[in-house]
Amino acid sequence: MKMDVWRERNVPETKPSKVPAGVRIALIRRMYSFLRRKIRQPKNIVVGHDFSHHKNITRAAKWYLEKVGALNLHTEVQAELATAMLDSMKNEPRHGESAAKNAARLMEYHGLGQSDVSAVKNAILSHNRAKLKTGPKSNEDHLADALYFANRINALGCYGVFRCAAGLFDEPERLRLFKEAQRKSPEAAKQLRQRLFIDDLKLQIRIAVDYLDIGNQKVKSREYYPPEVLPALEARAKETMVFVEALEHRQPWAVEIADKFLGFAGKPYKLELNELIARFFPEYREAKRFKGKAMDFIGGEIE
Repeated sequence: MKMDVWRERNVPETKPSKVPAGVRIALIRRMYSFLRRKIRQPKNIVVGHDFSHHKNITRAAKWYLEKVGALNLHTEVQAELATAMLDSMKNEPRHGESAAKNAARLMEYHGLGQSDVSAVKNAILSHNRAKLKTGPKSNEDHLADALYFANRINALGCYGVFRCAAGLFDEPERLRLFKEAQRKSPEAAKQLRQRLFIDDLKLQIRIAVDYLDIGNQKVKSREYYPPEVLPALEARAKETMVFVEALEHRQPWAVEIADKFLGFAGKPYKLELNELIARFFPEYREAKRFKGKAMDFIGGEIE
C-alpha cells in the first residue's frame, strides 16, 4: 500500500527518501524521544531554556500550524524534532546555527530525505529571526513561522514574564556583566538586573504589537503575523504591558514576582520553570491572578 501521508503540500521532493513514510516518522519520533531524555537531565536544566520551554514551544508551534491549516502528521513530527533540537546548543555563540547543523547531521545519519532535513533546519534557523515571504507559503514556510511564533508567545504574557525573569542570564555575556556589577556594588547590580528585565519585556511587546526588524526593513506586526494567531499574541502582549507598568511604578505585586524569579536567573535548577511557577505562592492577590494565568498557559491555553 502506498504511504504518502508524510508529503508536504505544495513542496516538491527535490531528493526523495528511500525510507518509507511510516519508517521515517518512526525514526523522527525515536530521535525526539532521545532528545527529550537529554534535555531532562538535571545538569542540562537552565531555567528559561529547560524542558518546560521545550514543551511549551512544541505545543504553541502545533497550535500555530493548526490555525493556519498546515498541521498534518508529517508537519507535526517535524515540529517535534525541530523544537527538541532548538536550544540543544544554547551555550554556543550562534546556537541556532549550531543546532540546525546538528539536527541536519542527525537526520541524514538516519537516512531521512532532503525535504525533512531542509524543513527542520530552516525552522531552527528561523526560530529567533523573522523572514519575509511573499506569495503562497509551503508547509516548510509554515513550520518556520510556527517556531518563530512559538518562541515569541513563550516570552509574552503572564508566563512570559516569569520566563524572561528566570532566563535573564541564560546568555553567558549578560551573566558576566551582572557579576562584575555585583563586585562593584550589590545595589548597582540589582538595578542593572531590573533594567535588563524591563528592556527584554518591552522588546517582546514591540515585536508582538508594533513592528519587527527584518533585514533593513521595519515591518508592522499586524502585517507580518497571520490574522488567525494575532489576537492571541496581542492578548499576551497586553498582559506584559500591565506588568511592566506595575513594575516601573514599584507596585508590590509586580515587585514580588520580579524579585522571586529574577533570583533564579543564571542558576541551574533540578526543577523546571513550570514547576517553579507551580510552587510559587505569592502574597498579593494580583500576583496570584498573574500566576493563575501563567498556569493556564502551561496547561495548554493559548487563546
